[in-house]
Amino acid sequence: MKGILGSVGKSGKNIRSDVALIQELLNHKIRQLHGEKKLQVDGVIGNKTINLITKYQKDVMKMIKPDGRVDPAEELSHLSMISIL
Repeated sequence: MKGILGSVGKSGKNIRSDVALIQELLNHKIRQLHGEKKLQVDGVIGNKTINLITKYQKDVMKMIKPDGRVDPAEELSHLSMISIL
């Protein structure tokens, strides 16, 4: 399984390759995010990517307090998203 080196999203390190990976993963799960459009996979963090991370955490992962960030140390909690690779 491919992983990320640094945190991605709100107040994250946002390493370009990590951001691109998370954008790809979110695009693969887009059907679970009703009413959302696919992200441009460009490795650039922006409001659309952060908002989609937050929505995924809230709607799919059922996080009580979504933080809009994916952290490498917490990848197990994001396994449902990362396991597609």
